Amino acid sequence: MNPSVTHRAGRAARRWFTLPPGLVLVLALVAAANLTKLSSVHFGPDRPVDFRPAYVGQWALRHGLDPYQDRDIRESWRRIVADENLVSHSTPGLPDQAFIYPPWAAAWLGILLGALPYSLAWPLWYGVVLLALLAACYATQRALARLNAPPLTTADLLLTALALKATVVALINGQNTFMALALATGAWWAAGAGRRTLAGVLLGLAAFKITVALPFIGLFLLEKRWRSIVLGGAVGAVMLALFWFWAADPASSLASYRHLLDFVQADVVRPTQPGYPLGRGMILQFELRNLLEFLRPGGHRWAGLAGLGLAGLVLVRLWGLRRAGHSLDGLYALLLLHLLGLLFTYHVVYDALLLLPLLAYGRAFPGRVQAGLLALTVPFFLPINGLLDRLGQPMALHLLYFTLPLATLGLLLYLLVLGPRPLGPVRA
Repeated sequence: MNPSVTHRAGRAARRWFTLPPGLVLVLALVAAANLTKLSSVHFGPDRPVDFRPAYVGQWALRHGLDPYQDRDIRESWRRIVADENLVSHSTPGLPDQAFIYPPWAAAWLGILLGALPYSLAWPLWYGVVLLALLAACYATQRALARLNAPPLTTADLLLTALALKATVVALINGQNTFMALALATGAWWAAGAGRRTLAGVLLGLAAFKITVALPFIGLFLLEKRWRSIVLGGAVGAVMLALFWFWAADPASSLASYRHLLDFVQADVVRPTQPGYPLGRGMILQFELRNLLEFLRPGGHRWAGLAGLGLAGLVLVRLWGLRRAGHSLDGLYALLLLHLLGLLFTYHVVYDALLLLPLLAYGRAFPGRVQAGLLALTVPFFLPINGLLDRLGQPMALHLLYFTLPLATLGLLLYLLVLGPRPLGPVRA
């Protein structure tokens, strides 16, 4: 190859990426392997399995049905299929495709999607999730740029996101996490830029997927951004009022929602199922409940106390830093909150996208610390499902299944020991 061509390609790559060239190459190869999954996908009305329950749930709400009743979700889908002459071979509903978003989310999704027929909404949604992934990477980059940390580009974050083991699968399934993450990271960026009103509105909208929004809400509380928090709460209250207006029997729907959450919560930990936890279709989760249950039947009940204990350690660490005269490092606090959320609320493997800011945190440290962080993040890129399938899922491989919660716990403890980045944040 012509050396001048190689030199120009290297310069172009350096303009797009700030990560080390070797790491960029590895991430690019993994991302390319992940993208090959697109070649075997047949897209149709049933394909966006994560988007479809959201659409059907808001449709049921607006048509006087209960979005939290399984029979109403199935009836809604049958009516949509009949009205739009769709070809469907499956039906949303329990156990894996229930509508489990909170009431204010049902109203927000109704505004967002309600005017569109499903035949138009589902292909359009794929464009939305792609743009949301780009927006989340861009907003994260802009938020990080306000901090005194080694620079990152949007391309660095996007390449890392595509290399994570389930991002492409989540895109194929039309996952709503991308929209929530774009809104939440946009709120983080807006808050850092002093746009408190915009930050509050975006945060309130991001709360349609509350598990994604909670760490950002926690950070806003730690940073005493009261105006943004109040505005976010007001947005949620307006959406809740709209739910109340649309619902045929609001009180009954709220009761149905509580019962549905109890059912789903019980379904997440099913120790009586043969081959637990691998028998659950290998939906890889971060939560420590499954590990505790596997180690000792009934152990998942201790997850709440474990969560409180680790949350206490995080708060004590942050309080100790403030007592020592350190200003709050928002990036450090957000990463700790993300890790707590991954471990103790319902998250699956594609939610590792929350840890993209770890790139900026780690690069502020010397090579040995970076190597430790890199080792702990390797499970987020491994094709664990494929390995378990190939190896026949013997009992000895339960440890492989549990690498995600163990790596996440290791990251949390490692960050608690390391503390904030050496350079610290720039004051807004």
